[in-house]
Amino acid sequence: VVLVTTVLIVISTTLSDLINAGLDPRTREKL
Repeated sequence: VVLVTTVLIVISTTLSDLINAGLDPRTREKL
């Protein structure tokens, strides 16, 4: 259960980072 929870947290964090990067032109330049 812990592993599944950790994976979900990592995925949600990654998705939020990608969304923020897509909305922020400055972040897109850094990538």
